[in-house]
Amino acid sequence: MIMLSSCIKNETSFPGLIRFTGNVALDGCGWVIDVENETFHPNNLSTEFQIDSLKVKLSYKLTSENFNCGFGNSFKTIQISSIAQQ
Repeated sequence: MIMLSSCIKNETSFPGLIRFTGNVALDGCGWVIDVENETFHPNNLSTEFQIDSLKVKLSYKLTSENFNCGFGNSFKTIQISSIAQQ
């Protein structure tokens, strides 16, 4: 008998810091999240977490998109899978 098992992918949670870098229309970059010495642009940050300097724990997936803003800034874009205040 051959047994097949499905692979279960465990998501890892990372500590992060949410920051507001200024209005995109005024050359800011909007909401970003610092995770492990890298800054990302979240494409689905809920309004309840849009608090400058908020410490969170999150799981995310890196997308293939880059977010260009401000004066030549570019951030990798992430899709948040789960997020909670720390």
